[in-house]
Amino acid sequence: MLFLRSGNFMCRHCGRVAYASQSEDDMGRAWIKQRKLERRLGEHWRRPKGMHRATYERIVGGIMACEEARDAALMAFAQRFGLLRDLGL
Repeated sequence: MLFLRSGNFMCRHCGRVAYASQSEDDMGRAWIKQRKLERRLGEHWRRPKGMHRATYERIVGGIMACEEARDAALMAFAQRFGLLRDLGL
C-alpha cells in the first residue's frame, strides 16, 4: 500500500506513517481491548446462547482487567501531576 506524503507516493516505512494503535496510550489501548471483548457478549454483557460459561467468565474477567488498567493509568496520571495531593488523597 502506498501513501501520498509531501506530493510523493511512499510506503509506510519511507513515509513514516504509523498505525493508529501505535499512537494510543495505555488508557486508549484498554478501551479498545474492552470494546473488542464486549462485542463478543450479548446486550448488557449477557452470555450469548451457546457460549460456554467458562468462556463467558474469562471475557468478563478480561473486561474487569481493562477497567482496572484504566483506573491504574488514571491514578498514575493524577500522581504525576499532583492532582491527588490537591484533593487531599
